[in-house]
Amino acid sequence: MVRHEPDSLAAYPELLALAGKTPEQLLATLPARAAAPSEGAIFLADVLDNPEWFARQLEVPAEARQVERRVLASVIHQNLALDILGPLTTTLFLTGESDLPDPRELWFDPNQASGRWHRCGGGPKVSASTYIRQVTTLVNQWYPTFRTALGVSAGAYWSSSGLGLCAPYSALYDCAPPESLCDEASRWLSRFDCDARRFINWIPFNAGPTPCAIPQRRGCCQKYRLPDGGYCGTCGIYRKQRMASGATV
Repeated sequence: MVRHEPDSLAAYPELLALAGKTPEQLLATLPARAAAPSEGAIFLADVLDNPEWFARQLEVPAEARQVERRVLASVIHQNLALDILGPLTTTLFLTGESDLPDPRELWFDPNQASGRWHRCGGGPKVSASTYIRQVTTLVNQWYPTFRTALGVSAGAYWSSSGLGLCAPYSALYDCAPPESLCDEASRWLSRFDCDARRFINWIPFNAGPTPCAIPQRRGCCQKYRLPDGGYCGTCGIYRKQRMASGATV
């Protein structure tokens, strides 16, 4: 059962004001819908319907990059969470309503190294309670495909999902009061009845003159294993040693 916590959307405007930001500023940073999918685009609906086929599509790029197929799948899923769940959740916080992520309208171009996800079309707007309920159902439904069929680890899947769902707070990580931001972000994530809330820890962090609030993931997305990859700033596996050395996040 989803926990009934204080309304995070009602508390967000004050956090936004304390950060010196306006809704319009954050809305301007969100990606626009794609006019049309590119030729050869792979839709999330096809991945979910036929994960074995999708796994075969990953074999050639994985061989060319000399990485494991599951590493590519993990990074592709992380992009899905950040490129789709992130903007949709941020829109919900800034406007009070949002579309739902429809797998038939979500796609990426397998020929582009970035593997960024795009959204075309758009359904009716829903309220926060409906969004929480429906997105919880979706991420739980997508989990077996990425975990069992594509080999993405549970920690990687749920921590990436949690980062996407916490995007409105990540946008204020270096300008809002850290303790308040950490509390509100954790409270918001707890409203989703899925394991994402177990794999993200929000922590205050001071690496210089500006105090920050950082989401620390408890599962590695494996991005650092790509030839053009690197350590993510949210990686709990490597951040402790960087924090100890005083390095930036």
